[in-house]
Amino acid sequence: MNNISQDNNLDKYNPWCLEFHQHESLPMADYQLLLDYFNLTPAKLTDLWLHGDIDKLQFLKSEMLITKGFLWSFCLPIVSHIASYLSSNPEPVLLGISGLPGSGKSTLGKVLEKAFQLNNITSSVISLDDFYLPSSELNIAMKDNPWNVSRGLPGSHSLEDIQNTIDLFRKSGEVKAPVFDKSLRNGLGDRSGWMSSRSQVLVIEGWFIGCKPLQPCQNINNFVSIDQVLLDEEIIYRSKVQKLLKLYVPIWDQFYKLFHLKAKDFLYTMSWKTEQENNMLLTKGSSLSGKRLKSFIRMITTSIPQNSLQNIEANIIYELNNSRNIISIKTVI
Repeated sequence: MNNISQDNNLDKYNPWCLEFHQHESLPMADYQLLLDYFNLTPAKLTDLWLHGDIDKLQFLKSEMLITKGFLWSFCLPIVSHIASYLSSNPEPVLLGISGLPGSGKSTLGKVLEKAFQLNNITSSVISLDDFYLPSSELNIAMKDNPWNVSRGLPGSHSLEDIQNTIDLFRKSGEVKAPVFDKSLRNGLGDRSGWMSSRSQVLVIEGWFIGCKPLQPCQNINNFVSIDQVLLDEEIIYRSKVQKLLKLYVPIWDQFYKLFHLKAKDFLYTMSWKTEQENNMLLTKGSSLSGKRLKSFIRMITTSIPQNSLQNIEANIIYELNNSRNIISIKTVI
């Protein structure tokens, strides 16, 4: 190990130093509660990441996909906790990340994988979207939905494939899962093969992960934005979605920890999803656009009651502003 404790320019990478907060937003009172939840101290975390080996410091200095505030409040505590957990519990660990489309789940997943690697922990981050049904089955499952979307809704995934992937991972540490390419079929998407790896940690991310159906006493049609009016066909399909959500709950119950990226305003997802599709067009040459994108966003905002999506029963909730900066962190015992 190459010790870098003598580096004299670490203040801007250290969340307990003033220079860090000149560039980053991080609610420190909430952050301390988060560290308490993970049984971490500032000294323990900085010793591991700032005074460890040169590769970790280079990671902190060069990581540009997410803010340093997100890095220190999400990736580093989670990885540090899992490293400690695995030292006494060697069984494979299943984690979940929930957040509205465009909230940053996939990007966080990439950084999380790198942080695990730097701690000699093998990991795989996959999306719930990868478990979409093959196109022929997907077309049937999505037929006649009022938003005319090709995917995304509860019912568009193979629950059997999800459970088989989890079962195999828990039994052997092998991850075998389908891969879904959203750029295929002119943006409608299709499976493009299968991935296989061996991992100590499996992370599954998705926009309604952890979302449960409403209680019988709750009116399904009450939970929409003040400026939205549900169409009759949307009201009918909403009831179908509630029934389908019940089938996903046994999967949610298997996560060791679930993290929720919660938008302060639910409708942030409209701009987030648009930005996400524009980026996909630039990188892959195909994406949802125009009427299809508008319909997909309408599905997101009306198919599942917003109250359900904004109150995921997660272990840790990161509340985000429209710029995806963390404005609060809540831990749930």
